[in-house]
Amino acid sequence: MEANGLESLLSNFTSDTDIHARTQALGAISALIRHNKPGVTAFKLANGYAGLREALASDSVRFQRKALNLLQYLLQEDDSDRSVAAGLGFPRVMMHLASSDDSETREAALRGLLELAREKNDGSGGSSIDKSDEKLRQVLEERIKGISLMSQEDLETVKEERQLVDSLWSICYNEPSSLREKGLLVLPGEDALPPDVASKIFEPPLRASAANRNATEKKEEPLKLLGP
Repeated sequence: MEANGLESLLSNFTSDTDIHARTQALGAISALIRHNKPGVTAFKLANGYAGLREALASDSVRFQRKALNLLQYLLQEDDSDRSVAAGLGFPRVMMHLASSDDSETREAALRGLLELAREKNDGSGGSSIDKSDEKLRQVLEERIKGISLMSQEDLETVKEERQLVDSLWSICYNEPSSLREKGLLVLPGEDALPPDVASKIFEPPLRASAANRNATEKKEEPLKLLGP
């Protein structure tokens, strides 16, 4: 920051003709301004949000993902940025990216939409996304349909996407998504409890004896009992 490195990175991020250089610059900017309020302020003053919007409109999936991840961080850090993002048309862009062929891009876009859909923490209420937007409902319905057609193996790789779609649907329409009815929100075995080792160790002696009786009988050994 003291060596004006952010200014140079912003120039690379917005003006370089090489998309790889722009992507690298955005990665460096993201690392520099996270948990750095002066850096965030400088990024905003340099019209960084406009640069993020251009990145989302690019053809580079990697560039899009980096922009989405930084955007989510900024929205989480400052509620007032939600209205800025909405005014710049980010919701529509993210709705488009939520249908991307790249699963990581879809998830990042859904996380951004979920952040905009949440109620503000400053007491003003409301969200920065139009929950009555038919485009949003259409996007979510398409994602639910796409998820419903996935194989078991593919479903396991999009666990977060399934949860994001359900959360967005619940926030926007005050009801659970059909993923719950179809049993696609949590698949069998995904949230299985760990083996119950403790109860085996601390179970009462008589119960332990009963549990081991079958194993003892299989060995055709005489049953050994304590007491008369």
